[in-house]
Amino acid sequence: MNLRTAEEREVDLVDTGRNETIASLGLSDAMRDAHPGAIYHQQGRTYEVTKLDLNRDVAELSTTWADYYTQVLTEKDVVVNGDLEERPLSARPDTPVRFADVTVTERVTGFERRDSSTGESLGRKTLDLPETTLRTRALYFPVPDDVEADMRADHGENGFNGGIHAAEHGVISLFPFHLLCDRADVGGLSTPYHTHTDAATVFVYDGYPGGVGLTRRGFERVEELFARTARLIDGCDCADGCPACVQSPHCGNANDPLAKAPATQLLHRLVDAPSPTAD
Repeated sequence: MNLRTAEEREVDLVDTGRNETIASLGLSDAMRDAHPGAIYHQQGRTYEVTKLDLNRDVAELSTTWADYYTQVLTEKDVVVNGDLEERPLSARPDTPVRFADVTVTERVTGFERRDSSTGESLGRKTLDLPETTLRTRALYFPVPDDVEADMRADHGENGFNGGIHAAEHGVISLFPFHLLCDRADVGGLSTPYHTHTDAATVFVYDGYPGGVGLTRRGFERVEELFARTARLIDGCDCADGCPACVQSPHCGNANDPLAKAPATQLLHRLVDAPSPTAD
């Protein structure tokens, strides 16, 4: 039983200077973390990936003194294969939260270099890699029409898109507080329109084939999860979102757009929680 991945196909990471395999990753993790140009850290050493050979399932790495890190950019889609359970929200009986069998399709389209000390973008580079698919379990919910209308009226289109994106990130960030897991064990997608719901929709899914019960537990405690996420975002002193609240190191869109105010507006409306007042 491999402790690092549940995938059948693995990619070996080879230090070309020592001709030694230093690690192995599942295929989808390798394309995200060991793509050509990626900065990879292993046991105190810093490497740059010089080549990813998917015919041999080998990534070649060389040591580097790079003073930047890389963040992958992806395109993602979620198809609902079948709804398994449904529960309405207490404050919004017209808004169902569903637990479903889903297929997540993801393709790495490029990466961004960022300054290690400031996080400032140093440029982007495109990649041409094959897509991967993950059959797993997810919880998801549509954004009510009236809430979407108010969010758009108050914050505009970019604010609405940033709001559902920030809410998705915030919910995922709290999974480790409720369950024995890492933030990277859970993935998500927020979209202003999804064909399955015919509405703006937020998905949160298990990052492992078949699912491992994380989003099922989240589904069972979803109203508590929404309320705590709203408090998390409200209570953060940052202006535009930070790693303590809504920024994610695993975001395939480089954490853009993110908007805190419309995110809390959405979450408060879903649980009917009063917005906090200033002291």
